[in-house]
Amino acid sequence: MLDDVRVLDLTDESGFLAGKILGYLGAEVVMVEPPGGDAAGRRAPYLADVADRERSLAWLALNTSKRGITLDLERAAGRAAFRRLLDWADVLLDTFAPGTLEAWELGWDALHARHPRLVRCAITPFGLTGPHAYFRARDLVVVAMGGNAASIGDPARPPVRCTMPTAYYHAAPEAALGVLMALQARVATGRGQLVDVSLQEVLLGALLGSPGLHASDERAPQRGGARPGSTQANDARALLALPQLRDRALFATIEYPELGAAIEHPAFFAKTSRGTIAIRRRAPRVGEHNEAVYREAGFGPAEVEKLAAEGAI
Repeated sequence: MLDDVRVLDLTDESGFLAGKILGYLGAEVVMVEPPGGDAAGRRAPYLADVADRERSLAWLALNTSKRGITLDLERAAGRAAFRRLLDWADVLLDTFAPGTLEAWELGWDALHARHPRLVRCAITPFGLTGPHAYFRARDLVVVAMGGNAASIGDPARPPVRCTMPTAYYHAAPEAALGVLMALQARVATGRGQLVDVSLQEVLLGALLGSPGLHASDERAPQRGGARPGSTQANDARALLALPQLRDRALFATIEYPELGAAIEHPAFFAKTSRGTIAIRRRAPRVGEHNEAVYREAGFGPAEVEKLAAEGAI
């Protein structure tokens, strides 16, 4: 579906899944990390409890179907290389704080002028505009400010949040859909667009009828608590054994010979009759595809060696 689309993925964990989805759809997604790897993204828990960035289960789960390179954007040489990579890319997917690209003279107006076909998708806590645009927040804060936490938990106790990063995982498909729409529009116009995804707004949309209910009854809605009733609440072990999921071939096994492991991944997300949506590759190791990607982007061997000697990759 997206076989000819190149995506530069400069996201943190709040955007990892969006790039993964685009990779499943066939895009050539290149994950860009700082030299030495993304310390925050390659977090615990680790495979077999061995503390090693290459064994981060979160990283392995959220970054399948991507290649990986390293680039230090804090260095002038790294930013110069980044500009050249943008010449090669179709999509920039990022979670930069608002104002970051502007400080590098790569705000949307400048970016669009130099790369008119480029689609930029920015995932931020509160969007690129508005009074909260420059506020930084992790999932817990966004879940609270987006209204989700207020509706979860026992009404006699404080609000709670889902143990998974709800805001991040709700934003991913919206970001991917925004990219798809911008790419489709580019077919007709020849020009890219800026896709602005707010984690807070995504959560508000996920609440469905709650804002409408408030319009008809201004009393604060009460949390209903968790009441699963007689339905079995499956944990991860039970899900892996469910005949329904096994029969539908939900899980795909990926080999990690360098880790001495084979890990089952959900074959996310939709099934199509032609089977074109699938895991393309395992998550990348730190800088695994530096040589190949920089060469494809037009960098000569001497240039890559120079970047490495300068600590830029």
